[in-house]
Amino acid sequence: MSKLNENEIREILKRAEQIHIGASVEEDDSDSKALIKAAEEAGLPREAVEQALRERLDSQTFTLTPGDFIFAPSSDGKHYTAEFIESNAHTTRARFLTGGEISFPNEQAHPAQFLPGSKVQANWPNFGWWTCTVVAFDKPNRLLRLSDGWGNDKSFPLAEVRFIPPKVSNNDFMGKLTSFIDKNKIALIAVAGALFLLIQLIRR
Repeated sequence: MSKLNENEIREILKRAEQIHIGASVEEDDSDSKALIKAAEEAGLPREAVEQALRERLDSQTFTLTPGDFIFAPSSDGKHYTAEFIESNAHTTRARFLTGGEISFPNEQAHPAQFLPGSKVQANWPNFGWWTCTVVAFDKPNRLLRLSDGWGNDKSFPLAEVRFIPPKVSNNDFMGKLTSFIDKNKIALIAVAGALFLLIQLIRR
């Protein structure tokens, strides 16, 4: 893995703050170890940092071929398992396993690798939608063996599991707002000046 720059480290730590439980990172890399150690000293759970690192590494090599499984956005705000069809520079097209095709922005596509230890949600009997841990993935039969975290395992069709992407935190929003103000500072000052002059003219 290449050296992590300051922005990448900030993104990884920000993502780690959103994660409570995750899979371990298999990369034996000095940069990763140093980052994990520093984050632990700052009070972040090791598991969260490891999952954030894994997601970062996965995103750097996230390539798809037709038929691959992904999580695609639905109208209810959740992401459900779909088969990748094609993509261009801006949009991805996929087919939900329950039927129906959808086109959506590339950044909303999430890989559905169903690695052991990863998290998905399933409609668990008597509990409703429940965050579960992947135990095993039977790709030919499109089945997931899931654990409810209380010692119970159950198999679910891929079409019956979903993924909830992390929400944008207030810190993310404030960061974007600050960036917008910095980039448009002159224009905002000009608008404020014009409004000030208009108010003065009205008062007269």
